[in-house]
Parts: sequence; C-alpha cells; structure tokens
Amino acid sequence: MRDAHLNLYGDRRRAKRDSASLKVYLSGELWSHRGTTRDISRRGVFVSTDWEGYALGTRVDLTFVQKKMEVIELRRYSGIVVRQANGGMALQFCWTPHAERIANTNQLN
Repeated sequence: MRDAHLNLYGDRRRAKRDSASLKVYLSGELWSHRGTTRDISRRGVFVSTDWEGYALGTRVDLTFVQKKMEVIELRRYSGIVVRQANGGMALQFCWTPHAERIANTNQLN
C-alpha cells in the first residue's frame, strides 16, 4: 500500500515537475548570483548554482531568461529557499500567476 502522503510521482510534491534548463538570476537585499534551473513546476523550482550563501527561509527574487527565436523574455518571481542540496537549492514560489506557463514550455533555450 502506498504512503497516503505520496503522490503518483512517489514524493510529497503537490505539482508535477518538468525538466527545464533556463538561465536564472537570483538576488536578495545585498547580493546577486546566476544559476540554471534543473526542474520547475507551478509551485517551485530547483536552481543549480555554485553560490552557497543562502539559508533555509531566505527570500530570493528570481529573473528567468527565455529565448524564443529572436526575442528574449524576462519573467520575475519571488521564492523561499525550502531545501539545500549539493550544487543548488529548491525554492517555493511566493506568487505564481504564470509559473505553469514557464513549466510547460518545452524548448526554452
């Protein structure tokens, strides 16, 4: 019998994750860094980055860079660091009116 807290993806996530490789700029009050998304959903994102100066609960402003042919689109969101891992961090979006559209975009770069 499956654990009642697990979904069909075998984890506790509330939204399906999609692999995505987007450039993302991360910033806070006194810092800014770059990273690349590993996966994204309508509720959050995992960002690969060399920077390790963040703590759980840190609010991070994210700017995603999407290239579509000759057009570059910037999408801005805010997130909270909910997990740290070697090489990156998981963030839960604070407000996500268009995050599902980003998560559903197949060819982003």
